[in-house]
Amino acid sequence: MRATAFHFTPKHHFVRRRMTKPGLITLRNVPKKSVLIVFWIILAILILIIDYCTGPFIQFPFLYVVPVLFVSWYHGKWWGLAFALVLPLVRLYYNTVWSVPWTLFEGTINAVIRIFILALLAYLVDRVARESTSAKEEVKLLEGLLPICSSCKKIRDSNNEWQQLEAYIMHHSEAKFTHGVCPECAQKLYGIGPGQVLHV
Repeated sequence: MRATAFHFTPKHHFVRRRMTKPGLITLRNVPKKSVLIVFWIILAILILIIDYCTGPFIQFPFLYVVPVLFVSWYHGKWWGLAFALVLPLVRLYYNTVWSVPWTLFEGTINAVIRIFILALLAYLVDRVARESTSAKEEVKLLEGLLPICSSCKKIRDSNNEWQQLEAYIMHHSEAKFTHGVCPECAQKLYGIGPGQVLHV
C-alpha cells in the first residue's frame, strides 16, 4: 500500500515522497550501479551468443570492447578486468566446440592477446573515469549559490552553521590564504597613504 507524505525542507520547498511498505523492494530502492552491472552482463552474454552463432570465421572482437569499456567506466577496473578475462576465454572455449583449422595453441595465443588488449583498455578507461570524477567533484565544490552574511561576510554551510569565508573556501577547495592589507584598509585603519610602508 502506498501513501504520500509531504516534508518541509530547510530550503522552504515541499517535497513529495511516495511511501512503500518497509522492506518492499522496488526499482527505486535498487542502487543504479546494481542495475547497470546486470545490464552489462546481459550485453556481454548477447555478444557471446552473436559470436557463437556467426561461427569461427566471422569474428567480432571489437564488440568485446563495448561491455569492457562501459563496465570499466561505471564500475571500475576490477569489473573491467573480469570482463576482459572472461570474454576471450569463452571465445577460446568455442574453438573446442567448432571444427577450426587452427590448433588449440594458436587459439590460446589469440585469446591471450585479446585478454591483454582488453585488460589494458579496462585499466586506461578506469583511470580516465577516476580523473574525470575527481575533476567534476573539484568543480562542484564551490558551485551554486552560497548564503553569505551581508555584514560579517560569513558563509552558511549545509549544516546551517556560519563559517568565516576563508575557512569555508579552504575546507571546500585546495585554496590556501595568506593575509595582507589592501591600500584602502591601510589608509582607513592605520592612516598610511599610497607608497608608504606599514611597519609592524
